Amino acid sequence: MTQIDQGLVHNDLLRSLAADDFAAFAPHLQHVELPRLMVLTTAGVVPTHAYFFESGLGSIIAKTREDIKTALLQESAGAKILSDGRRQLV
Repeated sequence: MTQIDQGLVHNDLLRSLAADDFAAFAPHLQHVELPRLMVLTTAGVVPTHAYFFESGLGSIIAKTREDIKTALLQESAGAKILSDGRRQLV
């Protein structure tokens, strides 16, 4: 597997790491294409991977006791939107 060059990374978090810290991660990183609407994990399941988005949009959906859905969205640029389904909170 080819090691990923930090200078070519488009993820803000990975790009902002100190070179030594990124070097510790690099052997474990790989580029993957995620299909649209792919579920990365579900409630009660311990995740086995971490995903560092370089493009696109991801979301975390949670449902409250009152059946209100809450979403935390993150796009590759790092912008976050928190919504309760009725209004933008952030």
